[in-house]
Parts: sequence; structure tokens; C-alpha cells
Amino acid sequence: KVVEYINEIISDKREDNETLLYQAKRIPSGGLQGIIYQKMLVMEENNIKIDLNIDKNIKKLKFSSLSGKLNYDICRIVGVFLDNAIEETKKIHKQEIMVSIYNENENLIIEICNYFKELPEMDKIDIKGYTTKGSGHGYGLALVKEIIEKNAGLYNERSIINNIFVQKLQIKM
Repeated sequence: KVVEYINEIISDKREDNETLLYQAKRIPSGGLQGIIYQKMLVMEENNIKIDLNIDKNIKKLKFSSLSGKLNYDICRIVGVFLDNAIEETKKIHKQEIMVSIYNENENLIIEICNYFKELPEMDKIDIKGYTTKGSGHGYGLALVKEIIEKNAGLYNERSIINNIFVQKLQIKM
């Protein structure tokens, strides 16, 4: 199944969208900009409203100090968070995903928020195989937990505010 998934990703070519590309260019260049832009194209295809907020103060952070592996891990985490938000948002009437990237106490914060249909069991959310999506799912957040446990500079906080699920990734710079 992994090979099928990789082939699907590789063959999944989307047409560029100049408006979304312009918005994504406010994100520091590199993998993070690329993964968020690709997910924005998926959101657009699914008629999901994208609310992207990029703080001007993130330019003060030294992205060059992050190792290649850490950049890769950050992209994997953000990809899982966005994939989950997209899947959940497809199920509901209020189809909107909010992405905020900002500098807080010299740390990079990436926040991904979405409305949800089914309240997840927060104490089980990181357990491999737990899912609200059905059979064949339940591995993304377990992977995120493993990545964060291996990286002292990463911290994940999640919360539910009103009917909005919030994933907050903090990256020590």
C-alpha cells in the first residue's frame, strides 16, 4: 500500500494557482512553503475556504539554523495536520481551514484549525490505529507523536475551542 500511496502522490499533478502561490510565498521558502502550498491546492479543489495568516515577524527567525532533517520532520507533521483537517472539513457544512504561522517568544508557531463533525477522543488521538475516519486510517498522528518524541525542539499542543479543533506546533529556533 505504501508504494501505491507514493505513486499516487507522485502522479498527483495540480495546476498552479497564482493567487494561492502569492499567498504561500509569504511563508519562508523551503519545504514548509511547498507543503502548505500543495495542501492549499487540495483545499481549493475541494472548495474549502483557506484562511492563511503569516506574521511579518517570522522573518526575524533564523530558518537557516534548522537542520535538513528537522525541516523534513516539520513538513511531515504539517502535512499530517493539514491532511487531517482537509478530511474532517470535507464532512461538514462549514468548510474552512485556518493556518497561522507566527513568532512567539522567538519560536516558530504553526497553528492549523478546522471545524469538526465528530469530537475526537483526545486521550486516544495519538494511538496507532485510532481514527474517526474509518478503516485504513489512524496512523498520521501516531507518526507525529513519534517525530515529536525524537525532536527536543518540537512541541505539539492541541485544543478544542468552541467547535474548532486546533493543532499548534511549536518549533524552538
